[in-house]
Amino acid sequence: MLKTKSLSLSTLTQEQHEKTCGYWYIVQDMHGPHTAFRTREALMRWLSDRGLSLTRPLPGRGEHSFQYIAGNYARRYVGDMNQIEAQIENRILVLDNAEYTVGYITHEDGLHVVNIVGPGNSRMVFDYGLAQGHFDAGACGFPAISIFA
Repeated sequence: MLKTKSLSLSTLTQEQHEKTCGYWYIVQDMHGPHTAFRTREALMRWLSDRGLSLTRPLPGRGEHSFQYIAGNYARRYVGDMNQIEAQIENRILVLDNAEYTVGYITHEDGLHVVNIVGPGNSRMVFDYGLAQGHFDAGACGFPAISIFA
């Protein structure tokens, strides 16, 4: 299980944004790369799904800022859903190994744990374009089209 240690958020200026793949929000763990978001809605959904919160309000789009994120979470790969089935409290959309798939939320040691079926196993994946739009909108649930890969 990979536990986060010290999450922080940077919001980007227009110039910084233009040097990314469309990101406005960059999350780091221990000042190293962790994840990034194109929209405020996606960032807020990501925080909520993991039981995290901002330590101050977000500035307007295009204004640079830095803040620490309150809370931590963990992430782990599972091969067999039987080991966590009884503990699953929620299912969320996650991007893993260039595929949108299902993350299974459990709680352990006071942390939200995002459990993901590893890419070497049969797992549900979603059409990338549809899932990306769904994710960027900060929508709950899953896009309508999925396949097992």
